[in-house]
Amino acid sequence: QWMWQLGLLAFFTACMIHVGSYKAIGYVESIRWYWVSELILTVIMGALVVEGIYNLIRRIPGGTWVNWGITAVLGVMLVSANWNMLKSMAPWVVWDENKEAYLGGAQALEAITQPGDLIGSTGGGTIAYFIKDRTVVNLDGLINSYEYFQHLQAGNARDYLDRIGLDYVYGNEYMLSEADPYWAVLKNRLDKIGMVAGSTLFHYKIQPDQ
Repeated sequence: QWMWQLGLLAFFTACMIHVGSYKAIGYVESIRWYWVSELILTVIMGALVVEGIYNLIRRIPGGTWVNWGITAVLGVMLVSANWNMLKSMAPWVVWDENKEAYLGGAQALEAITQPGDLIGSTGGGTIAYFIKDRTVVNLDGLINSYEYFQHLQAGNARDYLDRIGLDYVYGNEYMLSEADPYWAVLKNRLDKIGMVAGSTLFHYKIQPDQ
């Protein structure tokens, strides 16, 4: 009854269409904030299950106290898990050897590239902000020039990258060579160098399309 009143069947159907659309087009960059609707559905369904169990336990002798005990235990577990997550994400004390860990990717690229180089990346936020004497071109079009975004929409982004003289491409190898839209944009343009700070670095070479 609750599921019908909350319209969860329609919500579930919409979530499945959303998931199916990503699977159908071959897009692999599945970042967690893409799935807000699925997370909301999961939380609501979980709440309904917990409510049902709560009502069943309440019917047995002493069930109210059992429910309070379960609530207390779950509360402690959730608070502890959240606290541990926050400590790992933003520790109060950072050891000296880890104080510049966030610069690892930028420094590794600086060591293998030259000042003035243009480096294309599918998600170079931290690297683009901290790298020195190089320019990071964000290949996803989210944070880039309007001109690049127009070329990306038109399916000829490689013309833009050729014209600006891109030197390197840095990112997940599978995403760059197999996933939409990068496989088409970068076809016949990548010459693999190797792994650098957890991602793959390529030379970007302008050559006749095949």
